[in-house]
Amino acid sequence: MLPAASPQSCSTRLQVLQTSRTRTSHFQCSSDWVKGGAWVHCDESVQATVTSTVEPLPILYVDDYTVLEEVPKLTDLRRGDHCVVGLNPVRKLVPFIDSLLMELGSWEVLRCYHHFVVVDDVCSIDKKGKPLREDGAPAMICEYSNTPAGAVHSLFKRGLMETLRDVAAFHKLELHDYTTASMNGVFRVKKSLTNEDRDRIVADCQALTANYAPYDLLFTNCESAAFFLSRSGKASGRFVSPQIPWALWSILRVTFAAAGSLTLLYMPQRNDVLSRECASFWGQQDRIPMADANGEVPDDELYQLSALWLHVAYHVFCTVPVALQTEIHLVRAAVHLTEQRERLGHVAYYHLIAKEVSRAILVGGLATFLVAIMPQFVHDTGLVGNARAVAMLAYTVIGLIYAGLVQLFMRAMRLLGYGVPVPIFKRIKEPKAE
Repeated sequence: MLPAASPQSCSTRLQVLQTSRTRTSHFQCSSDWVKGGAWVHCDESVQATVTSTVEPLPILYVDDYTVLEEVPKLTDLRRGDHCVVGLNPVRKLVPFIDSLLMELGSWEVLRCYHHFVVVDDVCSIDKKGKPLREDGAPAMICEYSNTPAGAVHSLFKRGLMETLRDVAAFHKLELHDYTTASMNGVFRVKKSLTNEDRDRIVADCQALTANYAPYDLLFTNCESAAFFLSRSGKASGRFVSPQIPWALWSILRVTFAAAGSLTLLYMPQRNDVLSRECASFWGQQDRIPMADANGEVPDDELYQLSALWLHVAYHVFCTVPVALQTEIHLVRAAVHLTEQRERLGHVAYYHLIAKEVSRAILVGGLATFLVAIMPQFVHDTGLVGNARAVAMLAYTVIGLIYAGLVQLFMRAMRLLGYGVPVPIFKRIKEPKAE
C-alpha cells in the first residue's frame, strides 16, 4: 500500500521540485568537473578518470538524439511532460503481460515505445496506487491509443470501415491506465520546459482531442503527436516518428539477410569437398575424367568461381548491413550527444557516449564477426539452418542481451553502494596554433 501525499502541499512541492531541477541543471551544465579518482594522461592534451554515481542515468532513444530518463516517482511528473512506455499491442487483455512489458521497457530489453503527453501535475498517489492531481481527481494524459477490447467494441458499434478510418482516437485517459500494471518503465523525454510552455502544451492537447487527424501508423501516430505537442519556446515542433524508419531499416536488414543467407544452401561443404577431391585424385591416377550425374565433366575453375561469387553475395547482403547499421548508429549518437553536451552535463554525456561505443564494439562487432564466419561454419558443419538464423537474428539478439546486462550491472552497482562507474575526459592543453 502506498502512502498518499498531502494534496494541499502540491503547489509548494512543485515549486521546490522546479527549483531543485533548475539548480541541478545549472550545476550539470557548469564548467566544474565532477570529482573522480586520479587523472590519467591519455596523451599530451587529454586526461581521463573514472567517477561513479548512484543517481539514475538517462538512456538514448532509437533516433540516437532524444534522451530519456526513467521517472523514479510518478509524483515527479508534471503537465506537458512527454513520456513513453513499452509498446503493448495487447494492453488490458492479460495483466501479467502488461506488467511484463512495462518491466522489459524499464530494462531496455523492449525498445519499441508508446508515447503520451501528461496534462496534469501528479501531486499524490492514493492507497490503490492511482496518480492524482491537486484536487484529488485522477491525473490524465493525452494520446493516440486503443485496446483490443476497444477495437472490437468499435467494430460492432460503428462497423468495419468507420473503425478502420479512426482505429485509435486522440483522447484523454487516466495515467493509472498504464501504471496499474507497474510503476516502473515510465520514461520522460529530457528537456527544459517553462510554465508557459507547459500551459501551452496542455491547451494544445485539449484542442487536439476535439479536432484531430485520423490515426495513421506511418505518419500520424502517438509518437509524432507527442513530439509535435511537447515543443518548447517558440519552436515549431517536430512532427516526426523516428521509430518508423528505425523499424523499416531493421525489417529491411533482416530481409536482406534472409535473401543473402540463401547462398549458404549452395556453398561447398567439407564432405562435398573431400568427396570431390578424392574423386579427382583417383580420376587423375587412372587418367579418366570424372563426370557428374548428368555425364558432364565438372570444371574446377568454374566451380571455384561460383563459390567465390556466392561468398561475395552473402557478405553484401548479410555482413555489410550489420556493419553499416553499427557505424551509422555510433556516428549519429556521437554527433547528436556532442550537440547536447552542455545541457546533459558531463556525467550523463560521457555515460551515454561510453555506452554507445561499447554497444558498437560488443554488439556490432560481435554480430558482424558471427555473421561473417557463417560460410565457414556451413562448410565445416553443414548446419545451414542454424547459420541462416544467426545471419538474420544475431544483431538483434545480441543487442537485447547487451541492454539487459548493462541494466543488470548498473542496478547491481547501485544496490551494492558503489555507484555506476562513468569515464570522464578533459582537455588540459590547447593545441598550438601553427
